[in-house]
Amino acid sequence: MNIILIGFRGTGKTTVGRLLAQSLRLPFFDTDTFIQEETGKTIRDIVATEGWFTFRQLEKNVIGLLSLHDNCVIALGGGAILDPENVRRLQDKGFFVWLTAGLNTILERLTLDDKTKDVRPSLTDRDLVEETGDLLILREPYYQQIANVVISTEGKGPEEVVNDIIFHIKHPTGGNQ
Repeated sequence: MNIILIGFRGTGKTTVGRLLAQSLRLPFFDTDTFIQEETGKTIRDIVATEGWFTFRQLEKNVIGLLSLHDNCVIALGGGAILDPENVRRLQDKGFFVWLTAGLNTILERLTLDDKTKDVRPSLTDRDLVEETGDLLILREPYYQQIANVVISTEGKGPEEVVNDIIFHIKHPTGGNQ
């Protein structure tokens, strides 16, 4: 079984994913990092020079490769779940963990994270506050539909979130946090 971390930017997928993989002694893959390592470009550069379509195709290819793995932790880019084929490829061997946080927390994390200005492209032509609020509303039903468990990262350290995930893996009917 693969543990698939989903959620919006700034909810902790990469940080939590690394710690979770270490804790469970499993390989860790971050789709955005994988794409950047394969292309030698940041996501921002790919989108600026080749467009969102090309990035989403690269992402689909990476997810196709990762779906062949078993017993690993995979952090998906926030929009990867918008493509039903990505979800379908991962569902057979995947336990989906939706990491959430409130709008203000996400905005604070994105503002403080150097990756936001250096690596993350704008998803729309609007400012960060409008973009984040609108896209959270748009994506929430997709996350909700595929999540096996929902875990809030609000006010929690990464280690606490990892412990929550491990609890839910061991007790899959334990409810959402």
